[in-house]
Amino acid sequence: MRVLEHYHSSPQQCLVFEDSLHGVMAAKAAGMDVVNVYDKYSDKDRESINSLTDYKIDFYCEFIDFLKGMKAYEYKKRDY
Repeated sequence: MRVLEHYHSSPQQCLVFEDSLHGVMAAKAAGMDVVNVYDKYSDKDRESINSLTDYKIDFYCEFIDFLKGMKAYEYKKRDY
């Protein structure tokens, strides 16, 4: 939250990349959108992670390709 204050930003202006359930829960509690970055070590929490995150990717390069316009994003933001 200190970073948000430093940049005069709000949680709604942030996008958090997370691979753990605790990280996802913290970001969502702060009111931020979360991208689930797949990590096999979090498979035990996969169902919970998937239910909380707004977007998901398997690799960071997927997001980079999306930003470069090289790939259409295949996942839809969850509706609450």
